[in-house]
Amino acid sequence: MLRFVLILGLQVTSLALAIEDQNIPVEINPGFLGPNALPVPQLRETRVGSKMRASLGLESHYQRNRELVGNPRFAIFLPFSERAALRLSGEPLEYFVTSSDLQNERNALNKRGFAPGDLYFGAMFQILDRDYDPIDLSLNVTTKSTTGKGLESSRHTDAPGYIIDVTLADTDYTAGGIKYKLSSYIAFLAWQTGLGEQNDAFGNAIRIDYYLWPRAALSSELGYYIGTQFTEDRPVVIRVGYKYRFADWELVASYTRGINDAITNSLLLGFTFMKDYRQLFGALGLKAF
Repeated sequence: MLRFVLILGLQVTSLALAIEDQNIPVEINPGFLGPNALPVPQLRETRVGSKMRASLGLESHYQRNRELVGNPRFAIFLPFSERAALRLSGEPLEYFVTSSDLQNERNALNKRGFAPGDLYFGAMFQILDRDYDPIDLSLNVTTKSTTGKGLESSRHTDAPGYIIDVTLADTDYTAGGIKYKLSSYIAFLAWQTGLGEQNDAFGNAIRIDYYLWPRAALSSELGYYIGTQFTEDRPVVIRVGYKYRFADWELVASYTRGINDAITNSLLLGFTFMKDYRQLFGALGLKAF
């Protein structure tokens, strides 16, 4: 316990010194940082189910004449019962290029280079299951690690953050021969902005999934959060996604349009591998709950 307290104290102190030494704005908020620092959380799985999912993709972020960023992205969703699952996700590394004007606006040390990215870990607990209840309802608890570096260049916060959300999904509907599903989350977000300071935010997202035929699906999503410091901390994004499923994996593509306090364009291309977690546990000699 003492070791944990000492390590946390050193992290907080290093953050405060970085802010002071590099003349970085105290408001460590999404509008002042790179696109991977404090993104609007994406609406994820709405039920635990029995499938383990491992996703890998390449992502690029672009704002004309201001910023270009490229990074890999991964996500692991691992159920250990039909009501609970572990999550791990992040972007291990990013390469960034910014204009001189944006560099000056952010008081950034560098306008080009590499920066280690953030990792997120947490758990999902399914409260209601629409196989037995009117809707799917789940609780997600997520922690942002301090692995994201480059605070002196306004890339990541180099500090912890937390997300707690309640996600719900209604039953599937059919209209015009197309099946679709409505889902949403309500979230509380918090991230450290300095020594003994943090920004708290309320978040919300609404998504519609359109199942065009058995293997393919489109989705459209509106997401945002509202910070309490009123300084570039109210990002709003629109996301459009496409999935095409094969036997045990699916092709994934998505485009994100930043409306406020977020980079203008983001594109992700990747794939997701899926496997029944009970088969995976059995192959490893483990017992599923």
